[in-house]
Amino acid sequence: MKMEKIHLWQEELKLEENIVTTAVTIEFPNSKKQRLWYSLPIKYQEAIPHHCNAFVVATLFLAMAYPAELVVHGEVDRTLLQNLVEFQTAWSAWCPRYQIIEITADREIDSIRTITNIINNRAIMTFSGGVDSCFTLGRHTKFEAGRQRQNLTAGVMVHGFDISLDQLEIFGRALVRSQVILDSVGIDLIPLVTNFRELNQDWEDAHGAAIVSCLMCLENLYPLGLVASGPSYKSLVFPQGSNPLTDRYLSSSSFQVIHDGAGYSRLEKIKEISNWPEVRDHLRVCWQGAELDKNCCQCEKCIRNILSFRALGAGLPSCFPQDVIDQQIANLEVPQAQLEVDFLPILNTAKVRGINEPWVKYLESCIRRHERGYAIKAAKMFWRQQISSIPPGIKKPLWQIRRRLIGR
Repeated sequence: MKMEKIHLWQEELKLEENIVTTAVTIEFPNSKKQRLWYSLPIKYQEAIPHHCNAFVVATLFLAMAYPAELVVHGEVDRTLLQNLVEFQTAWSAWCPRYQIIEITADREIDSIRTITNIINNRAIMTFSGGVDSCFTLGRHTKFEAGRQRQNLTAGVMVHGFDISLDQLEIFGRALVRSQVILDSVGIDLIPLVTNFRELNQDWEDAHGAAIVSCLMCLENLYPLGLVASGPSYKSLVFPQGSNPLTDRYLSSSSFQVIHDGAGYSRLEKIKEISNWPEVRDHLRVCWQGAELDKNCCQCEKCIRNILSFRALGAGLPSCFPQDVIDQQIANLEVPQAQLEVDFLPILNTAKVRGINEPWVKYLESCIRRHERGYAIKAAKMFWRQQISSIPPGIKKPLWQIRRRLIGR
């Protein structure tokens, strides 16, 4: 059966007051249309490329999930199209709901970097103000990165990702906090606004592509994009929306994508940034609080980061207005992924450093409670699978025996 088509119609750049907007109209097979746009301060107009690479990356998961051929009415880099074949191959293997689709464009191009960009090779990153982005920022400006160090010159803070488009004041305050951190190392802060999350895509899967699409909107000035890692190599579990295996396949001939910092665990990153005054004052890790420009000190992520600083002997940074109490640790609900990746290392670090305070015992008790719960859950799932495979003629007598033994 012939695959349906999703069309991307490139729009002219729109200038309004001090803002420049680059956009496409997405036309679905049922003729429904939706607009995808990115807005930047007008002084970055010359940084916006004329091609549609960013929009192809941004809508790829949409087309793979549909599934539908992606037809681009504009220019697309030939190297990007080649790389996206491998990107799709990996994601279709991890998640069968994504199918490998064809991408065609009115014109395929081989982009050529300008002489200035070749010489300077200026790098750009998205900056959220969290641990991962602060570590990548510091790694390429303050800390030792050796041969991996890049000429990082700008950070993009995106309005429309974790902070919704209607929260203008909250984003403004968060922007100020990020500005302080970036100013401390002489890096430019670029605010970008997008409606990417209005598209019907799984954010957990598509957020890496979303990050790269934003950086691609500025590739005329910055030909290299750093994507701050989340999990380290030691704790990688696939699929992962941004990962060191497939992020690089979002590169084109004019824009290189580097997944940065995967060799470091969360605790190792926090140790590196723990003595950075501006980070201690303005780190922003919370995404569940009522006001997302600050840390709520109540959610699992806030508690996890506070305990990380505590285990490292770094005290309570001023970016956390409240400390964690023992009862919060006792009542904590921890996702299974975070249990092994984050909370066990926190406990082990505290023990290695000889910390015998009550919070360590509460944390250990919390971890053991969750380990028992997840073990019981896994056992139940295993037995359900075993029972489901038993022939009906045998299953009925077994259930009768069960009723006699336990009364139900």
